[in-house]
Amino acid sequence: VTVGDEAIAAANDEAIAYGAEHGGYSRTGRHGGGAPGTWVDAHDLVVASFYQHTSRDHDPQLHVHNAILNRVQCPDGRWRALDGNAVYATIQGAGAVASSRLMAELSGRLGVDWRLREDGNDFEIASIDQPVMDLFSTRRATLTERAEELIEAAEARYGRTLTSLERSQLHLQATLGTRAAKSHESWTREEQLDVWNARLQRVLAGSLTRVAEQHTDMDAPAAQEFSPEAVIAEAVAAAHGPEG
Repeated sequence: VTVGDEAIAAANDEAIAYGAEHGGYSRTGRHGGGAPGTWVDAHDLVVASFYQHTSRDHDPQLHVHNAILNRVQCPDGRWRALDGNAVYATIQGAGAVASSRLMAELSGRLGVDWRLREDGNDFEIASIDQPVMDLFSTRRATLTERAEELIEAAEARYGRTLTSLERSQLHLQATLGTRAAKSHESWTREEQLDVWNARLQRVLAGSLTRVAEQHTDMDAPAAQEFSPEAVIAEAVAAAHGPEG
């Protein structure tokens, strides 16, 4: 078990706990048409977590798939269906919680620092060279190229710049359209590392060892005083983008 494995597991556990606290509800009685249905607490979710080491394109990508049982035991002892709307409403928040916990775990354990990704959707480790990240992000490169093609074609067809919502929908279309089928090919951890190391040596004359050494004996960034105003200001600036 590596530091990354432990950090991902901790982040996933916190995301599930957030979802259970804020989205764990069931409904009793009849709802709709003025019927007096009620919502009840149902926070003890049953979750099966499946840890993944790679993407569909066999790039390194530590992530977890969580399957939530659509039944939960309510305070009266009865098992009922979860309120799906409540669960779905927590997804974005749970993702943000997982991202924040992962950053905190890796900063504390490895001393890494972070920078906002170019697309503004999340953060990336600042000390890893961009060519190395690009080499192991074949999925992002394919997705970005296809999304740009769809956006360019749509803007030419409509004769105007697309809205943020329209661009988001085309990015989703590109995501689904370029996603590779799942492979059941099984590699050991050693085989995976050997393949990735060979690719790094062949293309960039580097090695995974050299990447790891960049993060050896790093000092954790100094903790900063939390400022809600600063967080809001940074979020607003990121939402506006470079053009303001």
